[in-house]
Amino acid sequence: MLCFFPLFCQCSNVLTVNPILTKLQALTKRACKGEMRERMANFRKQVEIVNDVNDDKSLPYTAGLNFMSVMTNEEIANMLTLNRVNISRWDAEQDTEKRRVRREKGEMLKQPSSVNWATRGAFPPVKNQKDCGSSWAFSATTALEGNYFIETGDQVSFSDQESLDCAKELKGTGDGCQGGHMTWSYDYVKTVDRLALEKDFNYVAYDRSCNMKDVPNGLKKARVTGWKQLPQSDSSLLEAAANHVISVGIQTMDTPFSTYRTGIYVCQPDKGCNCQV
Repeated sequence: MLCFFPLFCQCSNVLTVNPILTKLQALTKRACKGEMRERMANFRKQVEIVNDVNDDKSLPYTAGLNFMSVMTNEEIANMLTLNRVNISRWDAEQDTEKRRVRREKGEMLKQPSSVNWATRGAFPPVKNQKDCGSSWAFSATTALEGNYFIETGDQVSFSDQESLDCAKELKGTGDGCQGGHMTWSYDYVKTVDRLALEKDFNYVAYDRSCNMKDVPNGLKKARVTGWKQLPQSDSSLLEAAANHVISVGIQTMDTPFSTYRTGIYVCQPDKGCNCQV
């Protein structure tokens, strides 16, 4: 899941929210009173969450207001949902015996004390999925960009739109903006051995029929040969993250995650966070 948060200043615990209010005022021109009440209620709730997080100095992350702060609950759910795929059920349907063997083996190669793929150049600038539930496509594409850099040394930005348009058709599903799974993108790229660059096939925030005719292939120096579902253990996650850029699915509804700004996000059970890898 990807999140993008440009907006807020804090001084003596007083939030400066003029950019958010400007957007909220623009929405009033086309919104009914009931909708605006919901937007304002959600906005006030987000301000409280941001202040609570930033006042808690024990937390290793900070929060901030962003474009989601004035969205309705339905809009947020539509954008963040993985409603086409139940992650827990999908995980259970994998090869459980192989995962059990890997988990019981419990081996972990010696890992470095720290790895920051962002400073090494393996992470491109943060992207914005807008009001399309395409986080699954963005997650996969960003992981592919990172691993492409690790393998080739080339920093590229692949087309999230091609993944959105074409991966769902390979899986025989309908609207990719209604949710999906990162593995759809991996399977698509592996099958067709291609993925356009962002500059050649821009993101439009809605899915269309897959038509990549005359669009050049940006996957020139490396190929996707497969993907691996990690067993549920800290050691496996640590080993994978130390050597690759990985995709992670997180249940984020009704949590402070939508206000995340900087640092290392920590799931808080009392806030309803249920992280699933």
